[in-house]
Amino acid sequence: GVVYLDDVPYDDILTRGMPLYGLDTVELYRGPQGTRFGSAAPGGVLDLHSQLPGNEWHGSAAASYASWQTWQADVGVSGPIMTNTLQLGVAGFYFNREGFVKNTTTGDYGDSRETLAGRTQLRWTPTDRLELVFTASGYRFDDGLQPGSPLGQDPYTISRTFDGYDRQ
Repeated sequence: GVVYLDDVPYDDILTRGMPLYGLDTVELYRGPQGTRFGSAAPGGVLDLHSQLPGNEWHGSAAASYASWQTWQADVGVSGPIMTNTLQLGVAGFYFNREGFVKNTTTGDYGDSRETLAGRTQLRWTPTDRLELVFTASGYRFDDGLQPGSPLGQDPYTISRTFDGYDRQ
């Protein structure tokens, strides 16, 4: 299956960790989707659409905290620049989790994770029959080491001379 976000396919390994925030609709299509997504469409599609800016000002903010010093924040604001013609939306996301796999050589918890993402949308409706949406988005993803230990060893400790990382 493939994930589409605002009609853009995210079907490679680098986009699988994409943070999801500021969503308006989520649709799941089972089975082949050649009619909707083209003749070479995958066998299943998760179709996501972000919230478009409109003619009224809206704002949102959410934060959460959990074990392993995990916290995340999701914020967004949108509204009109010119009513019925030009609207702007800005959304952001931050996630941080301290690690739980201790590297006994360095003393660090090398599997900590951090994600920072943002999206800006400009919606232009010059006529009743034409709507253009310009979107700029990006994210930084820092996933600490991918821990692995041989069978029979404690899965929460490793012994390496470096922590390693996975950054996108």
